[in-house]
Amino acid sequence: MKSGRKSVLLFTALVILGAFILTVPAAAGGLYLGGGFQSNSFQDDLKNWWNHENAIGWNVNAGLRLSDKTAIDAAYGSSNHEKPIGSKSKFTWIEFGPKFFFNTDSKIQPYVTLGAGSYKIEIDSVEYKGTGGFAGAGIEERGGRNHVVGIFIKGNVWTDDSPTLGSVALSGGLNYSYYFGGF
Repeated sequence: MKSGRKSVLLFTALVILGAFILTVPAAAGGLYLGGGFQSNSFQDDLKNWWNHENAIGWNVNAGLRLSDKTAIDAAYGSSNHEKPIGSKSKFTWIEFGPKFFFNTDSKIQPYVTLGAGSYKIEIDSVEYKGTGGFAGAGIEERGGRNHVVGIFIKGNVWTDDSPTLGSVALSGGLNYSYYFGGF
């Protein structure tokens, strides 16, 4: 499948999610909006991913908690890098997929997630685009009716023609989400 066709499919999925969110009352499951910080390390730098300079970026996410055990989540983010390739690079992503929660009777709720994504790496003004997926896990803590703080780690895999960065990333981060109407 060509890159343009994959982008159209991803865009269509996001439009369907948007329509779904607009047609389901927020009180039914919990419409949320959030954001945070994320660190990304690429395939060539995974051996030292904890010591990755200038790899902190931002992300925003929105979703709908369908039940106490399931949510649909979409995220967009960007991070700048100086390593592993020695020149300035920028990593941008948009991802969509479900979250599956455990221990839902507690304030602290672990989850697993997986889904599809579109990824772009810009190295000295040359863009490499690809599509792929992610899988990860995290923990969220409910701070009252509307506030959630969480940490996560995930792996990303995608196809592109980047000559130096590879198509694998390890990510981790911290997020805050606000639930409209509570949860």
